[in-house]
Amino acid sequence: MSDNGTFISIENLVDDKWRNGNTRALFICRGSTREGLGHVTRSLSVIKQILRDIPHVRMIILGDEFAAELVKNVGIGIEVCKEDFEVNALIEAFKPNITFFDLNKLDYSVFQTAARISFTAALSPLFEYMNEVDVAFNRTKYFKADITLPEEKRRFGLQYAIIPENCLQISEKVYVENLTRKVFSIGVSMGGTDSANKTLQVLEAIKVLKQPTIIWCLLGEGYSHSFEDLVAKAKENGRHEIILAKTVHSMWSILQNCNVAVLAGGVTTYESVYAGMPSINLFETESDYFLIKELEERGCSLNAGLIKNGGIERLKDILNLLSVERWRLLNMHRKAKKVLDKYGVNRVIDETVTLYNREKMLHILNSLASVESSPDEEPKRPLPPAIELDAVLQTSVV
Repeated sequence: MSDNGTFISIENLVDDKWRNGNTRALFICRGSTREGLGHVTRSLSVIKQILRDIPHVRMIILGDEFAAELVKNVGIGIEVCKEDFEVNALIEAFKPNITFFDLNKLDYSVFQTAARISFTAALSPLFEYMNEVDVAFNRTKYFKADITLPEEKRRFGLQYAIIPENCLQISEKVYVENLTRKVFSIGVSMGGTDSANKTLQVLEAIKVLKQPTIIWCLLGEGYSHSFEDLVAKAKENGRHEIILAKTVHSMWSILQNCNVAVLAGGVTTYESVYAGMPSINLFETESDYFLIKELEERGCSLNAGLIKNGGIERLKDILNLLSVERWRLLNMHRKAKKVLDKYGVNRVIDETVTLYNREKMLHILNSLASVESSPDEEPKRPLPPAIELDAVLQTSVV
């Protein structure tokens, strides 16, 4: 009971404690010039929102200082680690209440350390320990065949797609103006690193298009292949204009001028749907198809298949068709803008808060129940420091 005689539920008390500055959130992600900045960018979107409720936020980046530059002005503590094993001591020192993982691969000892101390949440649908976290987020209802995580811990669906703040929707008026120009315009973005150099293969396909075309070739921060090869490819056909641009923050300033984007089926594909930009996606492995299957079903993205299995030829055929029958692109634009909103990050945080608070309530109730029966027995995890048991007993037990 509170001082004014009103009853305070344990659930409300826990939620208040979440928002009173005692809770600590840790983000562990990978990012570098070699691996790209997709994970860092997504985590950053969550961090900017979560800082409204939690002042104690830290980020551990497995990568290089280049990735840290993205986050340096956000107002959080940042650690850059070269090796996974370095992370264990940082987790122990910070003692997070919640740990967000935004990466695919990680030394298991690091995950174990975080899981022992904190509530765990996965932001990447390809995180290798997804089956062991307390909550997992996925931007589509489809998932890998090896997922065995209990249903109550899954938050899978388009409503959880995280769209960065620099991704803006393209108005139909602007899109139609671009679409009605004589010259066809294509944006190409094959990811931050493009290790397989899909960019060069795509340029090889596009150069034979019948329609005069402007090709915006967006190279990620980690693109390490020969620029000379790309320039040489651009010079092979005088019918098309090819513009090479290395982008980090300006991607959507460029893509909004295009008619269609050729993408690698990752996070940028979801950004393109939110923006209203039709996309054609190429894959390196068939196991990643699930990432855009739902978008394809909604009619706002196309799948050209595997590069090594005829994908480039299919891309060529699709582009030749769309450059003539542009009404198809307008239909895709209209459908795309009905699929996603920009509140995925809010839903991720709200669901994490709900499940984290539920676990803390269970800790409290279990502790109360075990006072007489087994006072020396320790819970699976230490009682979260954001909740003081004495305070709970004084204000919540009636």
